[in-house]
Amino acid sequence: MIEKNANIIKDSKIKRIVEYSEGDKQINVLDSRFYKRNEKYYPSVTSVLNYFPKNQFFHSWLKDVGHNSDIIAQKAANEGTQVHTAVDAFLNGEEIQWLDEYGNAKYNLDVWRMIIRFADFLNTYKPELVTTEYHLFSDIHEYAGTADLV
Repeated sequence: MIEKNANIIKDSKIKRIVEYSEGDKQINVLDSRFYKRNEKYYPSVTSVLNYFPKNQFFHSWLKDVGHNSDIIAQKAANEGTQVHTAVDAFLNGEEIQWLDEYGNAKYNLDVWRMIIRFADFLNTYKPELVTTEYHLFSDIHEYAGTADLV
């Protein structure tokens, strides 16, 4: 049994060990994510895909960048998280600002451009927002995931 808030490491430099969210029924263990539904645990789509072999383009890229691949991947992940968080806040009615209260940029220019592009898309096409962060399950294939935006 995993207790709520048990074994959670708060240091942002250390990857989370175990995190359980009662409302979402989402469990993160090391680098794998699971979703609970009807007393059954489903691996996330991302966790499943991590077991698939990478293609030749990935291996070629890895050879080209060498030991910098971890740095590049972490930078991309951090920027993706910043965009995701900002877009989610924007969709929930919050105002997103590039500068903080001291006049310092909160985002690098690439991240800010991605946020602006999303806002432009939303304001131009005005799609109907159904929900955000929606958990989806496949009882047939026994995996799950979260749709960022429906």
